[in-house]
Amino acid sequence: AGGLGLAPRYALCVALSMLGGVLPAAVLGAVPGLAPSRELAAASNGLVMQGPNLGQMAGPPAGAALAAATGGWTWSPLVLLAASAAGVALALRLRALEARGGG
Repeated sequence: AGGLGLAPRYALCVALSMLGGVLPAAVLGAVPGLAPSRELAAASNGLVMQGPNLGQMAGPPAGAALAAATGGWTWSPLVLLAASAAGVALALRLRALEARGGG
């Protein structure tokens, strides 16, 4: 965004912050409907929270390992692409479960 002025960059930062809060709320809101039973909703919620924690723990070292293996940071976005693809695949699986009436 180096070619953009301060106002557009700030507006994009605000938009990213606003939209970034929608995904966690949507995921956590869907957990009770996808839990195997009502009694397991809290445990399912805890399990869902482990995904972001795993990404925050494993993502940076995976990106750094790829950078070290390739001699630079050029290919490091592949780690993010792989994590995003896994997230989309998981979301599609949960969508199919939700369409069938839960887990």
